[in-house]
Amino acid sequence: MNWRRFYAVFGVFVLALAPVSAKPSLVSGTASYRETITLPTEAVFEARLLDITLADTLPVELGRVSIAGPGGPSIRFTIPFDPNSILEDHVYSVRATVEVAGRLRFTSDTIYPVLTGGASDHVDVGMVMLAARNGDLLGLRGETGVFVAQASGTAVDATPEAAMTGQGEATDAAVPKPEREPSMQGLVTYAADGASFQQCSSGMTFPISEEGDYAALEHAYLAAGREPGLSIFATFDGDLEQRPGTDGSGDEKDVVVVNRFIGVWPDVSCDRATREVGLTNTYWKILKLGETEIQVPEGGKDPHLILLGDDEDRFTATVGCNQILGSYSVDGDAISFGKGAASTRMACPPPLDGWERLLADTILQARRWTISGDKMCLVDETGAVIAEFQAVSLN
Repeated sequence: MNWRRFYAVFGVFVLALAPVSAKPSLVSGTASYRETITLPTEAVFEARLLDITLADTLPVELGRVSIAGPGGPSIRFTIPFDPNSILEDHVYSVRATVEVAGRLRFTSDTIYPVLTGGASDHVDVGMVMLAARNGDLLGLRGETGVFVAQASGTAVDATPEAAMTGQGEATDAAVPKPEREPSMQGLVTYAADGASFQQCSSGMTFPISEEGDYAALEHAYLAAGREPGLSIFATFDGDLEQRPGTDGSGDEKDVVVVNRFIGVWPDVSCDRATREVGLTNTYWKILKLGETEIQVPEGGKDPHLILLGDDEDRFTATVGCNQILGSYSVDGDAISFGKGAASTRMACPPPLDGWERLLADTILQARRWTISGDKMCLVDETGAVIAEFQAVSLN
């Protein structure tokens, strides 16, 4: 027998039986926005392929693509994914976003199905322009430009291009200051037929009217990454008012009107929101300082703030390194922190050193406080939220 020939034929046979690893499949498309502007060079476009089958849970990501400096207003993309992860009885969608300097500026605001249920592997995605709030820009689109309010307290009348970069001419308009705790807290859900609000205190659900500060609530919902049909906990000042129904009967119905949007809280439920939490003698875990998310340092202690009550009017705070001690005063919903705070003197590694300076600067800017459930916010003189906390019970 010719053994060399035998092994050659046997090798070909084995290779023929070996499984061939499938190449990733692709979803392609074009994402576009209506504004006739070119994105700044620091903009980053991102498209994600999501499994949105389960309406009461967060979508599952199956693939994504990021494009730096995409230009616009029309952006072509291709998302690779593993075809073995696709199930015929599941629902898949593409979500597209644009961030500038780490802040969301454009996002898709509806479901764009792909792959199953008769949908193809190509999709055209529409995006809407957003403007951030609480330390950045709050904007509403207009025919001639964008009216934005800055955290400094001045208002800016800007073109869409200027709104993207924070530039514009200041006007005399003022940013309203919060006057009281939020009158509404509950679950907001967006669907094809409009937005609804489930009130935590009563459990009742009402449609949300597209007036007042509705646009800010909608923008925050989208910026939090919620797909239509999923709910998110929100707080705002609002009222129940009667509006004509849309069924042509002439009957009026109760709707929620958003007077002043405050915030959305992705990890809060109505059960958690109805807990009774006091401002003082509560261990307030620091979640955010401005736009910076504060994490627990490896091997360190929780970043936190404690406002001591019982006529002590002293506070203690840390981001996980030095301990800051000082005085504070409260009058209703007004709060101020003393400038002569003391601190231990340890050398803090990054990012704790930067967080520590940010904490010291933030508390000096605080003018008001609000509590919704187990969440507290500090607000500056312009009405912008400058710090977010979560209550942890002290034993």
